[in-house]
Amino acid sequence: MSTERYIKRVFSHTTVQQISDFIFADDDYIDFAERDYTTRLEKHSQPIMDRLQNIYSNEAELDEAVCDFNEAIREYESVFKEIGLKTGVRLIFNLLS
Repeated sequence: MSTERYIKRVFSHTTVQQISDFIFADDDYIDFAERDYTTRLEKHSQPIMDRLQNIYSNEAELDEAVCDFNEAIREYESVFKEIGLKTGVRLIFNLLS
């Protein structure tokens, strides 16, 4: 069985989320960023949280706004992750052929 056919067969039985989970949970994964992703996210989300707290004095409204914001960010993350993974897979297929 050719490598390309094997890879296509593997990918036909997986989802983008499963591939993503495998890539980012791999023990050999190297993060080239100077800071871990949690630190980077916290640094950039704190100003937004401060603004939301200033806008919404009612705690229930603040919680709803934060939930809406987090849901939107998760969807953006999902879309860009999928785009990146699809691009990477296409690049690998092109390199192997």
